[in-house]
Amino acid sequence: MARTVIAYLIAVTGAIAQPPAAMVNPDRTVTFTLNAPRAQSVVVNADFPSGLRNLELQKNNAGEWTMTTAPLLQGSYYFRFLVDGLPVMLSPVGPYIA
Repeated sequence: MARTVIAYLIAVTGAIAQPPAAMVNPDRTVTFTLNAPRAQSVVVNADFPSGLRNLELQKNNAGEWTMTTAPLLQGSYYFRFLVDGLPVMLSPVGPYIA
């Protein structure tokens, strides 16, 4: 079962190498990015204090999914991607500090 899930995630994302999953912008917004050309949906699930959860990413023509948050307060935020409903672990995994 685990091999099937891993194979599915590799097939959906199209590659193991990824750009940075989250980038802090100068205006304190955060841009999430995931390369998943074959995915049907990508969501980032985050524990922001404003209650933002399950933020939908938009797919561009190159198969890269992105979304930018509203400005965030400084702090540590955990997040994870859901690709077609399945959680995806990226490296490094851990807190994101805005």
